[in-house]
Amino acid sequence: ATTFVSSHFRGDERDVLDYLDRKGFQYRVTGTEINVKQCPFCPPHKNRLDNMWKVYFNRLTTLYFCHRCGHKGSLFDFKRQLEDGTGSTASFVESIAPRTPRVPDVGAVESYSKALDSFPDVLHYLVQKRGLSVEVLRKYGVGAAMFQFCDEKGQWKEHLCVTFPWIEMDQDGGSQRTIRIKA
Repeated sequence: ATTFVSSHFRGDERDVLDYLDRKGFQYRVTGTEINVKQCPFCPPHKNRLDNMWKVYFNRLTTLYFCHRCGHKGSLFDFKRQLEDGTGSTASFVESIAPRTPRVPDVGAVESYSKALDSFPDVLHYLVQKRGLSVEVLRKYGVGAAMFQFCDEKGQWKEHLCVTFPWIEMDQDGGSQRTIRIKA
């Protein structure tokens, strides 16, 4: 599974370069791409030249693709897979201490859920086009809100977004825990 990245999101190549530097990857910057010498997800390279320089990051979107093993995704996916240990990273990545997941602000989540009624087009889309009932939307705290995203020209613009919180409240509404749902 890959991390969903909005089409409005524009990465920053400095994030890719900083990450590659921190992890000790060799790379070169060419035109619109950042080319990495060895893919941590490929089978052993055996230092053969024809097995190297196959991973390309797009400098604008920060999406990557390995032309050797076919591994692809966003910079978020690349980091997650290396840090979760699902890639063959022994020679590339130092061990990373487990991190506590960040829990969203409950007040913000509730306000997005309550605001769903203020966006009739979104509600119509979710109910009529996607086939979700209003009860299901309420149960899972689905909401709507305006968020800003940077466009290709570096200008920040507001976009209407549907929100899907990754938290669950207990029966009393007192405590919360982070949840992840795979679909």
